[in-house]
Amino acid sequence: MGVKAVASGCPLLRSLDLAYCFVKDAAIVAVALACPLLTDLDLNGCDAVSDVGWSSVFEHCPLLRRVGLTYNISDEVMARLPTSRLQTLSQEDGQRTTDLMASALVLRCPVLEYLNLNGCDLLTDASMVALAGSEASSLLTYLNLAGCFRISDAALAGAVLQCPKLEQLSLCEQES
Repeated sequence: MGVKAVASGCPLLRSLDLAYCFVKDAAIVAVALACPLLTDLDLNGCDAVSDVGWSSVFEHCPLLRRVGLTYNISDEVMARLPTSRLQTLSQEDGQRTTDLMASALVLRCPVLEYLNLNGCDLLTDASMVALAGSEASSLLTYLNLAGCFRISDAALAGAVLQCPKLEQLSLCEQES
């Protein structure tokens, strides 16, 4: 059974995990249109999902709390992410994830608890400065910055010190 068929038959669907599955924009648009109550959507590693699919999700699924993004989402579309309820954000290998995008996200996500930016190798100290100054820092319990080699130890320390609830920190690919 295809993703489109599942979506059309499950209008009350709240959680969908398609991480690392081969799905295209048409299927994700169908999900967004048929399942407006979605709160959890994981599309990590779904490289065929582009800004077209994400635009539809962000427009039609305003209740999102947990999102696993694809690496190729643009700043323009990311700016449309409904953030007021967002608790979990994962964007592994975000080859287009810039400081501008990451900073805007943490500043717009007041209830963010889980942030995975593993492999977002364009991020620099500016992202950590934004995190340190955000409301999200007070609630953040998980932070993964593995592979974010442009973030200095000083900036990382400054951000982490502003995260009193931080329980898990992953830097396993950090150069030291």
